[in-house]
Amino acid sequence: MLKTLTGISVVIMLFFSSISKAADTIRIPVLNWSSQIVMANVMAQVFEEMGHTVELVPAESASRYEAVRIGDLHVAHETWESTMALPFYEAMDKGGLIDAGSHDLITFEE
Repeated sequence: MLKTLTGISVVIMLFFSSISKAADTIRIPVLNWSSQIVMANVMAQVFEEMGHTVELVPAESASRYEAVRIGDLHVAHETWESTMALPFYEAMDKGGLIDAGSHDLITFEE
């Protein structure tokens, strides 16, 4: 799992490394489950160490995709396809949202 998260983080960092240091604040959503909160904070720290200004924004699971699509947020990490496929693909179909990839891990919900 760490290898997958590292790979995803590298892709995200490469994307944002092209943004000028003077660019607008990078806005990362914070949802209501622990692993997503941890990754939001890890990404925020990495971007800050790269010289970017970061804002962690409380968000709702389904609405974050549209928020990324229109530019209110800049990343929507940790997508559970079993519950969020519809809003994710609807936002992708409208344009402005990039699927950075998936992993082969088998997950389950308690």
